[in-house]
Amino acid sequence: MRARIYVDASAVGGCEDDEFAEHSVRLMECFVRGDFVLVVSNLTVQELTGAPETVRAHLASVPEGHIET
Repeated sequence: MRARIYVDASAVGGCEDDEFAEHSVRLMECFVRGDFVLVVSNLTVQELTGAPETVRAHLASVPEGHIET
């Protein structure tokens, strides 16, 4: 059973922040590979709709089968 990890908008946005990018990008790569299930709330998805395209692209890179809302 894969671990389910909840992330909020700041964790996804951290991929584009110099201070947090290393760890945030590594976590998102784990979601892309399917090592973990990415759990996001509807509120997080809504918040990310207003984020820059570079931030939204990180969430979009995760296959739907690896995401739970």
